[in-house]
Amino acid sequence: MELIGRAVAAGMVRLFTSPASLLFLLVLALAARSGREAMLLLPIFLAGEWLALPAAPRIPIPLAPGFLAAAMVLTSVYLAAESAFLPEGRLRWLIVVFWA
Repeated sequence: MELIGRAVAAGMVRLFTSPASLLFLLVLALAARSGREAMLLLPIFLAGEWLALPAAPRIPIPLAPGFLAAAMVLTSVYLAAESAFLPEGRLRWLIVVFWA
């Protein structure tokens, strides 16, 4: 239980100290059209993050932290553009899972 608590705390520190992560969370909050959708997108984002942990070591190409931050910013831009130009889009949850 203590290990889980430390991992969650470390993840929260990384989340709130990374500008790319903060940008993504801001765009995620703005992408939700309602409180109900926001409550749906947040657990989907967290599930994507959780699923990425065991998958990351199996990626055969080493990815630099700068690349990952750039990918998160690009995802934020895409999600913001999708929200602005396709306000009735129904697959936002899929974008959140894929890029989390």
